[in-house]
Amino acid sequence: MAPEPSAAAAARGASSPFAEYEAEDGSYDGTLLETDATRTFGHTNFATESSGRKSVRLDSTGQYVEFTSAGSTNSIVVRNSIPDAPGGGGQDKTLSLYADGAFVQKLDLSSKHSWLYGSTDDPEGLTNNPGGDARRLFDESHALLDKTYPEGTTFRLQRDAGDDAAYYVVDLIDLEQVAPPASKPAECTSITEYGAVPDDGKDDTDAIQAAVTADQNGEIDCVWIPAGQWRQEQKILTDDPLNRGQYNQVGISDVTIRGAGMWHSQLYTLTAPQDAGGINHPHEGNFGFDIDDNTKISDIAIFGSGTIRGGEGNAEGGVGLNGRFGKNTKISNVWIEHANVATWVGRDYSNIPELWGPGDGLEFTGMRIRNTYADGINFTNGTRNSSVTDSSFRNTGDDSLAVWASTYVKDPSVDVGHDNVFSNNTIQLPWRANGIAVYGGYGNRIENNLVYDTMNYPGIMLA
Repeated sequence: MAPEPSAAAAARGASSPFAEYEAEDGSYDGTLLETDATRTFGHTNFATESSGRKSVRLDSTGQYVEFTSAGSTNSIVVRNSIPDAPGGGGQDKTLSLYADGAFVQKLDLSSKHSWLYGSTDDPEGLTNNPGGDARRLFDESHALLDKTYPEGTTFRLQRDAGDDAAYYVVDLIDLEQVAPPASKPAECTSITEYGAVPDDGKDDTDAIQAAVTADQNGEIDCVWIPAGQWRQEQKILTDDPLNRGQYNQVGISDVTIRGAGMWHSQLYTLTAPQDAGGINHPHEGNFGFDIDDNTKISDIAIFGSGTIRGGEGNAEGGVGLNGRFGKNTKISNVWIEHANVATWVGRDYSNIPELWGPGDGLEFTGMRIRNTYADGINFTNGTRNSSVTDSSFRNTGDDSLAVWASTYVKDPSVDVGHDNVFSNNTIQLPWRANGIAVYGGYGNRIENNLVYDTMNYPGIMLA
């Protein structure tokens, strides 16, 4: 079977390194789920939230979905849904992966970050407490495999003994040949030099912050995040020496952060943003980076702890990358998942007026944004001359891409978003709001993007 989207659309959308395979197009022993005629959203309709409006449900031991690869691969991503825990909060289960009939491994699946309840379209009116209508039913599981499998390999996702979720819904898989971890450039200094230890489950925030501060102060030339799982429980930022405002509102500047690849150098958090106790606002979260100016970040992943956009109990989802962003900031090949917002560009003028300035000349390339509770990348507060290109978005909870000419600027008559470009991006399955939106401003361009399987809003909104 051929990967999605088709070769005929190759001139549009992102040149993603992965190939996508739909469950309904493979071989399967299970139940084909199809959406209702009106594609009603918000009443626990799996197919409505599925790519192509179809998916396959596995209810009993031995049932499977099978795919034949169109290229070599050493990784897999499975877009799936398993039930919530009876009292909410999600549960962890396994599903078995086979290649050409041989068992490969158990894949770890979770519903911790899915399942929101409520019939309202109020973005903060949903809840994690089970009851009534449900939405955001899917999440993703990913795994690096222990070897490369050649083109023509038959992969099977099978429900075996011990795979004991009440059911498994498989929407699609991604197969990708992931390059080995990159080596540390000579000019970079590793976060391990500041005490970070990979894969030990301990918080590495202090080491990461120390390395970034050293780069900002000119003591080193570049921060290196090696391959590994690095726990981060506080936002990386600049501690405001003047303590202006209730929360810290100063980001990093003149910093370069590089990793060994988005599959290899991964930051993650286990603490809900509202419980982290940081000096920044809980809405901005306890993971990722607060950026003020001239910052380069590449080849890493940022996995948040979000389970909701906001609402009851002061719950927050956090933001992967936020701040003023300034000039000359370039973000490339960064994977962000389980955040409220992946990237929010701009601060309100009232957030330390003497530091205010719009993002200008920003470049985002090769971004991989997945499973958020609100926006993917939003250019707000007068952002101008900036671009998002060759990036992939799936399952965002608000606009995947947006220019918002908000009034929270120094001079609303002139500080509006303008001359920004969204080009050659692929946007799938925003579960709320639009694929791409432009709210005001001028000179903004939307070119050669693919937007499909929106839920209840347009693919493109101009307002």
